[in-house]
Amino acid sequence: LVALPLLVVIIGQSVLSLSSLNNVGGAVTKVQNGWQRLQSAEAIDRAILESRVAVTDFLTTGHPDAWVKVRQGQNQVAARIEEILAATTGEAMSQNVRDVRAAFELYGKAVEHVGQLQTRQGEALAHALTSASGMQQTLDELMRAAFTDGDATLSMYAGSALANLSSGVVAIHDYSAGKGDEAVRAYDARSKTVREFLALLTGNVQTRFAKKQVAALTSQADVLDAAMKKLVEAMSARDLAMKAEVNQGGGAVVAAVGVLGKAVAAEPTSVSDHAMTEVGSTVTL
Repeated sequence: LVALPLLVVIIGQSVLSLSSLNNVGGAVTKVQNGWQRLQSAEAIDRAILESRVAVTDFLTTGHPDAWVKVRQGQNQVAARIEEILAATTGEAMSQNVRDVRAAFELYGKAVEHVGQLQTRQGEALAHALTSASGMQQTLDELMRAAFTDGDATLSMYAGSALANLSSGVVAIHDYSAGKGDEAVRAYDARSKTVREFLALLTGNVQTRFAKKQVAALTSQADVLDAAMKKLVEAMSARDLAMKAEVNQGGGAVVAAVGVLGKAVAAEPTSVSDHAMTEVGSTVTL
């Protein structure tokens, strides 16, 4: 009977020690989860930067494979955010993750918008180049026919128009490659010169067929100028959306991830302090 109180004390210490150890184990798990979330937040930060690089690559190349990489990156980031949200406890921390998700959804919409504008730009470029190609073919035919007929003047007019048109095509490619206003001015200058030679051709051609060709060339020049105008509008809209929507949206995601990262980085420290308190309690017992 004398030993009974001592046995109760021993059992009590064992139960309290087990409880404290369980608390420590729970605290360690929280630390591990916290660091995993921190690493995931850092991974999202890197993925957003990679996504912005992929978008820029797509805008530069216009290649479908580049757009595939953009979409794949978007899907990976979205999946990672959902994983973090599912593993997060606590309303404040969960709200931080939801803020990241909301910012990323807006960023995704901005990327989709830029993708649509890039497609429009590609269509405008293709239209301009197709129009120019038809004019080049007709001018080449006129030049060769005039040379064969011994009409050196007409051949020179057609050849000069062709040379300036070809330079205009180079300017179209330059503009599409991002050379901006300089390329537009170069195109406008070449287009004006082409029209001057078309006017000279109109006043010098003799056959009905040649007159029809020159009349068609004048109409095609109007179509080409209109196509170039649409190309400029499409690229301007795309570049504006990239700056105002994608870049700002990406920055908002990075900022939200930064807030999450700071919260997660602070969580393991506080939990670790709690774990050390639990360990001290266990040793005291």
